[in-house]
Amino acid sequence: MMLGFTVMVVGGGVAAFGLYRSLSADLPEYGWLADYQPQQMSRIYASDSRLMAELANERRVFVPMEAIPRRLQLAFIAAEDQRFESHGGIDPIGMTRAILTYAQTGGRGRMQGASTITQQVAKNMLVGADRTLLRKAREALLARRLEATLPKARILEIYLNEIYLGAQAYGVAAAAQTYFNKSLDELTLSEMAFLAALPKAPNNYNPMRFPEQARIRRDWVLGRMAEEGHITAAEATAARAEAIVARPTRRPDMVPVGQHFTEEVRRELVQRFGAEQAAGGGLVVRTSMEPPLQAAAEEALRNGLMQYDRRGGWRGALGRIAHTPQDWQAALEAQPRPPGMLPAWRLAVVQQVGATDARVAWLERAHARAPWQQRAGVIDLPDTTWARLQTPGATPTAPVRIGPAPRRMQDVLTPGDLVMVEPAVTPQRAQRVLLRQAPMAEGAVVALDPATGRVLAMAGGWSFERSWFNRATQAMRQPGSSFKPFVYLPALEDGTPPNQRYLDTAIEIQSGGQVWRPGNYDGSVSGAALTMRSAMERSLNLVTVRIAQQVSMPRISDVANRFGVIPNMQPFLAMSLGA
Repeated sequence: MMLGFTVMVVGGGVAAFGLYRSLSADLPEYGWLADYQPQQMSRIYASDSRLMAELANERRVFVPMEAIPRRLQLAFIAAEDQRFESHGGIDPIGMTRAILTYAQTGGRGRMQGASTITQQVAKNMLVGADRTLLRKAREALLARRLEATLPKARILEIYLNEIYLGAQAYGVAAAAQTYFNKSLDELTLSEMAFLAALPKAPNNYNPMRFPEQARIRRDWVLGRMAEEGHITAAEATAARAEAIVARPTRRPDMVPVGQHFTEEVRRELVQRFGAEQAAGGGLVVRTSMEPPLQAAAEEALRNGLMQYDRRGGWRGALGRIAHTPQDWQAALEAQPRPPGMLPAWRLAVVQQVGATDARVAWLERAHARAPWQQRAGVIDLPDTTWARLQTPGATPTAPVRIGPAPRRMQDVLTPGDLVMVEPAVTPQRAQRVLLRQAPMAEGAVVALDPATGRVLAMAGGWSFERSWFNRATQAMRQPGSSFKPFVYLPALEDGTPPNQRYLDTAIEIQSGGQVWRPGNYDGSVSGAALTMRSAMERSLNLVTVRIAQQVSMPRISDVANRFGVIPNMQPFLAMSLGA
């Protein structure tokens, strides 16, 4: 009998030692935690120091232990791990209770609770979040080793900066800003207790969604702090009487323009430093973008695209919805925002159409939670002269035909049409609105400082919302007249002076059995002998072709290659004009 008991003890000891060796061999490296710095968001600024964008996988503000109020530390200790400052990494009583509870479920439930702050650091930073008995054992073993390696203050510092506290906030500093728009040293005792209440179930204690549950959990934390002697009973009572008033932080005012510019900077950061460092390395990036010039560039591009688009006439309403007073508002509210609709435009329903005007109505609200308010306006016929109706061709390949200018409003709109409008209030017409349509054509604008080469403004398309594709940097297109300096450069290198004269007259060139007759961009031919400087200033095609013949296309191809503009450019004469 005694021998059998001894064999069982020895066998159990051998099995336990084997399990210990197996778990120990598979533990992750943890020494780097001694110098650990959590991810922090990167920020991109314009040339005037205004914020353009924040890049972050997790919204976190790292705060050293010395800057975290002691009462806030004690609030988390009271709520999460009462014996944190005395245990060696695990709480044997709590661990035993969790194992017994797990065993009672037959291993089918989730491993619950009993994790000390040190174990939570081990789980979040090193082990993983799966809830199994094996993971719990690895977590406990690693927690013991962390306690032997790191001081308590360092473990608590990592925990308070890493813990997820809901509302996309990681760490106590980010949570204080998110819920109360305060720094840590501005928090009241009640607010500190609320933050300490969040780790158990952050989303269930959000005071803006579940104020009563948040209050009950906050009061429980205050009770635990009083029981542990961290605060007095009177302080706990006074803190319980304080309402939890959430004052969500406002994100810093960001430059409202330059989304294509910002995205180009983000791609550059990812290319240089990698995606993880770009979004979590705490980078501070200052760009050359000038917001006023950027806004002017975007406005100029949009105006140009709208003018070009109007040459093609009116493509018709976006759709049709019921326009009776009973149901049009609900139907309009359910309509998705059309891609490319500018912020100043409104999605409206045509309600009445007369010979010279049309009445439209739309919905507005001050903010996301405000009720909808009905607005109305009038489209005047003189403002729709561009809205010539498009008529599809007889076959799918036939060109679209553009009709005449509308002579009455019925030629453009009918009741129930869903259209985009822009309010254009004037003293003469308080309810005047303009009919709008988002252009199908795209374009790009880049503004450079010629002295420094800095990009001051860049618009890569009609709307970043509609397309992230940056046509200023990503589109493959003909260089056009911007290539001409690389034709003039080899002539200057050969010693041709800028005042050398060339004829601005018609020219014919035989190529591949065909005759090529280039012309100036405006079709004009002066017939005069102009200096190379003057031809360059006026971007004259005829003079450029003559200079290209003089220096030879292989020389021009070499210059383009040297400057990294076009590698291995084919020596065709038409390419001297950027074809």
